[in-house]
Amino acid sequence: MLKTYEELVTLGKKYTPNDNRVLRRLKLLQFEWHEELAFDLKKYLLNKKSQRELNENPFIEPLKEETEGNVLVGHVNGDEEMPFSLNEERLKLHIFIVGESRVGKTTLIYHLLRQILNG
Repeated sequence: MLKTYEELVTLGKKYTPNDNRVLRRLKLLQFEWHEELAFDLKKYLLNKKSQRELNENPFIEPLKEETEGNVLVGHVNGDEEMPFSLNEERLKLHIFIVGESRVGKTTLIYHLLRQILNG
């Protein structure tokens, strides 16, 4: 029971720090344990955790020196939008272009090749 309560407190502080409903339920559980209430609260907090994780950008913003080359690929939206380009040597290693149908994968490859061929 104690481990579960501590887990709920940790989740509550991290994912719903200003939610009075969560704080009241935690206080109640601190004094009188209710298995069903603890289960529901844990489910709610794990849902909040999942929502936050889904909203986070999974991509690490590249270092500026990694994005400076002679072949413009596009732009990176981070704290500030910056051009993303690679040198021809990096393009010779590997390139992986993924996207849904009709989002511009072939057009991107066309523009990359055109830049390389035109110097």
